[in-house]
Amino acid sequence: MIDVHNGYMLLGESMLKNPVCPSLYTPPFVPPVIQSYERDAWSLFQLDNSPNAEPELAEMVQGMWRWEREYGSVIDGVAMCEEENVVAIADTM
Repeated sequence: MIDVHNGYMLLGESMLKNPVCPSLYTPPFVPPVIQSYERDAWSLFQLDNSPNAEPELAEMVQGMWRWEREYGSVIDGVAMCEEENVVAIADTM
């Protein structure tokens, strides 16, 4: 979870499941209990649902509207401004 603000929750996700440090997950090393992956996608959940209308490009997941986007490369940082309907992504060039 990256941020929760004014009824929205921003999550960083991994669609490609690339390990943060691949050398730790190849034999003969034993992977740690919790495996970390590079963040390459984000999801935004609307926590306080209004039953009036379905938001554009959203899907219903566990009773909450969800917007999910795959970025395609490693995301260094994500921030949101729910008042302006903006999600900003920082990437290493």
